[in-house]
Amino acid sequence: MGSVTLRYFCYGCLFTSVTWSILLFLYFNLSRESRLSFKNVPIQGQHRFQPRFTRGPAILHRDGSQVRKGHAVETPKLDLSPELGMIFNKQDQEVRDMGYHKHAFNVLISNRLGYNRDVPDTRNDKCRDRIYPEALPTASIVICFYNEAFSALLRTVHSVLDRTPNYLLHEIILVDDHSELGKLLYFSKHVQPSFLKQDMIMIDKLVCLKSYVGNFGLSICIWMCGGQLLIVPCSRVGHIFRKRRPYGSPGGQDTMAHNSLRLAHVWMDDYKEQYFVLRPELRNRDYGDISERVAIRKRLQCHSFKWYLDNIYPEMQVSSPHKPQHPVFINKGLKRPKVLQRGRLRNLLADKCLVAQGRPSQKGGAVVVRNCDPQDPEQEWAYDEEHELILGGLLCLDMFEIRSSDPPRLMKCHGSGGSQQWTLGKNNWLYQVSVGQCLAVTNPLSIKGYVTMAICDDSRSQQWQLES
Repeated sequence: MGSVTLRYFCYGCLFTSVTWSILLFLYFNLSRESRLSFKNVPIQGQHRFQPRFTRGPAILHRDGSQVRKGHAVETPKLDLSPELGMIFNKQDQEVRDMGYHKHAFNVLISNRLGYNRDVPDTRNDKCRDRIYPEALPTASIVICFYNEAFSALLRTVHSVLDRTPNYLLHEIILVDDHSELGKLLYFSKHVQPSFLKQDMIMIDKLVCLKSYVGNFGLSICIWMCGGQLLIVPCSRVGHIFRKRRPYGSPGGQDTMAHNSLRLAHVWMDDYKEQYFVLRPELRNRDYGDISERVAIRKRLQCHSFKWYLDNIYPEMQVSSPHKPQHPVFINKGLKRPKVLQRGRLRNLLADKCLVAQGRPSQKGGAVVVRNCDPQDPEQEWAYDEEHELILGGLLCLDMFEIRSSDPPRLMKCHGSGGSQQWTLGKNNWLYQVSVGQCLAVTNPLSIKGYVTMAICDDSRSQQWQLES
């Protein structure tokens, strides 16, 4: 009986081993496309690093093909489809509008980009042939987030995994700074928390990480207290620049002013007077208890702010009676984009042209359709290479990104695309890239001539021609 039991036990072990072997084989082969591919990443012992460019969704495309140059790959400029944010239904509209409300950027586009995104190689050409030491220490990547859009956060994690040699990546640490959005909290439960194992800023305590202020405060704290904060010129990190802060602050206070005020009193010594010259309204504002911060600076025997200016940042301009101030940057004026076409914007259904409701120079003024007049210069639009539509050489056709239900308006040209980026031509649509909708005449028979943004379709109310 015992031998029979032992035999079945052995059979069970063998079956389990075979099952696991098959499952692991299937996992590592069938999920190859979704996992890391290190064909452009060196194995240990090699020392030429070539960044990996993943293949993104089909909506991303390149102009031309890759051309090899030496050991590196030249990546042509990537072109993002302007219709990536197109609204197709009510659900798309809700995702887009809620994204702007919660995160201050277009979450619909972020979701459609996917997690593995093509990126251009923006490094200097010399970086491609740079030789690195064979033996490098492993790195811990720390990603702090608060109420971040789920797709943007995951794309950040995937970008680190996709473009980092595996033997150099020790861990990715996600720090959830008390997010309030349910989906992020759900995500954080599935990530095992890691803790800093080394002093990342090379001083005996992580005191600078509690420095009540952002990059500048962290920088001067590190340098003044004996550490180093170094820049890797061949490194590139992308950032989402938002037009507003999508999160509030405790009690509605100006946290940037409060934190910078504490920074001035703790670290800037007598030079804080230069700060008050720029921010005189903060001179008598309460900044809380800083005794602990001052004590830490004294205990660590940190340098003076004058030492920081003399040795670390001599380029910083500090005005004094004996030192005239010269501008670091000289504004030579903006170079206007090349105009591709000029003419009147005529709606094919109403047979009327898009004009300013009031004066073309009125910032924030609405646009409507009126009878076309070839002799009226105030009906002439310019369409340039940045996809801007400029009326009468003055203001750009603009959309309010947060409330896409608002009608188009005329605003000062900012040159940043987004709310002022329009595509003209396909199906005769006048498509707004940021809003993801097409310009349409509300009622072609109405004398008021109102226009609005609508989900793009084949109706003639959405068809426009730019006629010279």
